[in-house]
Amino acid sequence: MMFKLFRRHSGPRGQHATLFLLCLILVLSLTLGQAAAGLTAPGAAAATHADNLRAQVAAAGWVNVRVDLGAPERAAADDLEQTAQDLLFALPAGSYDTVERAAGAASLTLRVDVAGLDALLGSPWATSVAAAGNPEMQGLAAGHVHSLALKSDGTLWAWGGNNYGKLGDGTTTWRKTPIQVLTGVAAVAAGYSHTLAIKTDGSLWAWGSNYYGGLGDGTTTDRWTPVQVLTGVASVSGGGGIPWPSRPTAASGPGDTTGGARSETAATR
Repeated sequence: MMFKLFRRHSGPRGQHATLFLLCLILVLSLTLGQAAAGLTAPGAAAATHADNLRAQVAAAGWVNVRVDLGAPERAAADDLEQTAQDLLFALPAGSYDTVERAAGAASLTLRVDVAGLDALLGSPWATSVAAAGNPEMQGLAAGHVHSLALKSDGTLWAWGGNNYGKLGDGTTTWRKTPIQVLTGVAAVAAGYSHTLAIKTDGSLWAWGSNYYGGLGDGTTTDRWTPVQVLTGVASVSGGGGIPWPSRPTAASGPGDTTGGARSETAATR
């Protein structure tokens, strides 16, 4: 319909109208794009950050956080002390401990449970709430010659021995540098020859040695990639294992002389 209108007014007036409409469309597109970016991107990032913190406290029961202090009506440094007191006073009783704040500092660290974290995330005296400690690293675990690191973005990285596929990368190749094996992770645990992870949705994933069904997937098949075995999980631990020399060693890596291990797992809902 619009193109018929342009053809009907093909003279100078029609050309001006066409140019005007094209400019109007361009301006509207830019305006709407900027509005969408301003409204959705920061909100989505903040929601993801809050979800990651909630997943960590759900998995461990407590989480250490750093809180930047501030309120619109209190910009002076002299008001920081009062702001800190107001923030702590508003938290539910028993929901926090281990408060640390240097004199005159615009931030503090403390340990909170689920109720305390929710209160902080909605506090008018907190401009930001972030996991305390190393901003990149949120969790570490180690099994028999394999290591795992959980980063603050929820990615899980693994390296070291990979017999029975316990690194979770789909191979039994030993890795000398960290490789990413899973996303959306809230907590991680390692057994002797298997690995376990709780995702932010509460699902439990397991991989590695499954000789006695220690992974919980209903089989005794070793898993070289993560498989989901439970939902609604709050915490998990992996047993240390006992070497079993009679276990076939076809999937073992260099230097592995144990032949295998009995893997044990415990999960709490």
